[in-house]
Amino acid sequence: MIESSITGLFRILLIIAAIYYGFRFLFRFVLPWILAIRIRNKQKQYRKQQDDYRSNTYSKNKHISDNIGEYIDFEEINDDESNGDKIKN
Repeated sequence: MIESSITGLFRILLIIAAIYYGFRFLFRFVLPWILAIRIRNKQKQYRKQQDDYRSNTYSKNKHISDNIGEYIDFEEINDDESNGDKIKN
């Protein structure tokens, strides 16, 4: 009976150690590798979206019309001259 409890305790300790080292290996090596792959894929996807946006927005064959409109020259009106008749010292 004592032998079976010692082997059972030893077996439980080995299982706990295996789980501990398994998680340690997972978080140290496997998880960063998986995250690096996912980040790389997201960066490619982002770059592709940016290139698509740029190609749609800044087209090389963009046509600028020569008929933009006419030039209007505005003159400034001095407020002192226009209000001079109304205000007297």
